[in-house]
Amino acid sequence: MMKNIRSISFISVILFFALLCLPLIVKISGLKVPAGNFENRKKEAMPSPAFSDFNHLYRNIDVFFKQFDRYYADNFGLRELMLNLFTQIKVKVFRVNPFPQKAVEGENGWLFLGDSWSDVIKESKGIVVYNDEEVQRIVAKVLQMQSYFDQRGIKFYLAVAPGKLGIYSEYLPIEKSGKMIKIDQVRGALMKHGIGIIDMRDDFQSYKDYQLYYHTDTHWNGIGTFSGYQTIMKRLVRDGCNELKILNFSDYRIDTSTTFRGGLSNMIRRADKEKMVILKPLFKSNATARQTKLVMPEYIQLKPGLYESRHTSNVNNLKILVFHDSFFQYTAEFFKEGFGETVLVWSGLDYNIVNKEQPDIVIYELAERSLDILLDI
Repeated sequence: MMKNIRSISFISVILFFALLCLPLIVKISGLKVPAGNFENRKKEAMPSPAFSDFNHLYRNIDVFFKQFDRYYADNFGLRELMLNLFTQIKVKVFRVNPFPQKAVEGENGWLFLGDSWSDVIKESKGIVVYNDEEVQRIVAKVLQMQSYFDQRGIKFYLAVAPGKLGIYSEYLPIEKSGKMIKIDQVRGALMKHGIGIIDMRDDFQSYKDYQLYYHTDTHWNGIGTFSGYQTIMKRLVRDGCNELKILNFSDYRIDTSTTFRGGLSNMIRRADKEKMVILKPLFKSNATARQTKLVMPEYIQLKPGLYESRHTSNVNNLKILVFHDSFFQYTAEFFKEGFGETVLVWSGLDYNIVNKEQPDIVIYELAERSLDILLDI
């Protein structure tokens, strides 16, 4: 009897260690296990050690192991299979959201970004806000930017793309704190210094009869994007750029023939798809796409063709340079019709690019959820 118990215990230990080693064995062997990939992002690449620099050896070793940790977390054997199994158990057995910190399920099929990204839910409800010192740091940073461009005769604008939760908060009924949210704190503080940021919530009321954001993604759709474009163009005209022609909503038709799986669905590994809302022009474009000129930095990981967009036209002699994030990746289709030269760069504000391009106007666009970037820029 004791011999049987020992045999069972021994086999159990062997099986336990075999299961622990299985992901590593699969990784080393290169065995491919089909399980699907729900993540809409580029996985970490294997880092290259830089141990030959003896002056910074300790730092380089520390950096390498941190990078390797991120690499292995993204690429260990059977990762997708295990994540899928975990998700299926959570959803089908326990009927709960498998990753509530990444994405939150609201009412009527709406998904929202979770607090794993900058406490975005708490920020939208005024639960997490800036303190006075942080507000003043942001004001100082923006004043420095403004001074840089004023000295060079370039019009500069900080433009903020509103978060989905602030627009459709009724679908995630969490009580607000009563405090001013971050975007309003920054907007109010800058106005005291005579700087009015472009808040792209301003024209949303004109499109109240349309859905402006996707149910299953964090981003606005084609109509929301167009509204943001119009807000910026109206501001430029108001500030003296009278030669600009602002496109009208009636210049486009709505196309919903393409479907996609939204980023929030990917985060919680749901396979449901949604119709894309794309605005198709009813006019012949006056703009011509030009060859890209800029070299994408190594730290920016984007698919080819997304980093830079460049167009020219004969409508006027104005050149606009837009630094942007994912919210503005489709706005070139609108801006290119209004300027002699239009350059969009998926990057933070880069003064080296400004010096190379010598634009008349610079737009620095940030998503509302990324405002904290201004604390450390």
